[in-house]
Amino acid sequence: MLFVSVAGNHGNSIDNDKLLYPASYSAVLSVAAVDSNGVRSDWSAKNNYVSIAAPGVDLWTTWNNGGYALKSGTSYASAHVAGIAARVWSVMPYLTSLQLLSFLVDAAQYEHQSYTGYGLVNHGFYTITLQLSGKCL
Repeated sequence: MLFVSVAGNHGNSIDNDKLLYPASYSAVLSVAAVDSNGVRSDWSAKNNYVSIAAPGVDLWTTWNNGGYALKSGTSYASAHVAGIAARVWSVMPYLTSLQLLSFLVDAAQYEHQSYTGYGLVNHGFYTITLQLSGKCL
């Protein structure tokens, strides 16, 4: 089982009393939100427990009464990572949770900015890797 959690929307704090759990446990993949340029949002959590980043700013989503809305948050970013992890695991079910976590963070696109963990989740790399290995993503 792989645990993916929101890093939190509490801003730039790095104070221990601002850590969000379960995201700050070492066994959890904690996800920060970035914008369309790959820049971490000011409101996305900023602490040393962030593992990876994903799109989480100004995303279209379904909304009340069958409508759509433009929303932001680490909830959207963590759903992005959880979806990619589930898809990878569906074609590589033999991976342990630690191997899957390593696969995700090792391939992340490092953005050379603070508090995005190993970088931006890299869906393109996962797709190419699985296609080359004969798997379908």
